[in-house]
Amino acid sequence: MYLSSEEKAILMLKKGDISGLSILVQKYQVKAVHTALIITHDLYTAEEVVQDSFVKVFQKISQFDETRPFGPWFLRIVINAAIKMAKKQKKFLTMDKPDDENYIEDWLIDQTKSPEELAESAEIQALVWQAIEKLSPNQRAVIVLKYFLEDTESEIVNQLGKPLTTIKWWLFIARQRLKQMINSDLKNDPVRMEEKSE
Repeated sequence: MYLSSEEKAILMLKKGDISGLSILVQKYQVKAVHTALIITHDLYTAEEVVQDSFVKVFQKISQFDETRPFGPWFLRIVINAAIKMAKKQKKFLTMDKPDDENYIEDWLIDQTKSPEELAESAEIQALVWQAIEKLSPNQRAVIVLKYFLEDTESEIVNQLGKPLTTIKWWLFIARQRLKQMINSDLKNDPVRMEEKSE
């Protein structure tokens, strides 16, 4: 029977061979850090969450059902840890960074876009990030899963372990709040309003 590299890695971990973790780190680290970053709004916290999540995978791999996909199981660990960390911080962290560091841009900038396209979308992107910062950790999580990871609602139910009605409610509230905050910012900026009316 043919086993994928991921399946081999999981078998290695189940036998207590930690070297199997490197295969999973290679495959899932970027997506996991991006996911945790959107929820925690701090790259270093996100990286810590992901590192701890990989350790948890090694500790709890015996609980993993090999007949199910690994990705959703792992990302659920990451998301739950990121939500817990965001709640623990009591106040939401901003996405501000020291002037000499561009680590947030490394995650947000689409390298396939031209400089003109990037400049055009930068303001809107900044507004979206500022609005996401003001959401609760649970609302951030559903936004991450739905719009950044492009999961279906049933996949989000599996990821977060919450009923579909709760997921739908969180998505509805998050979308409403984002829309209100972004519209409010646009209305409060006379230059943007002028450009919009031209």
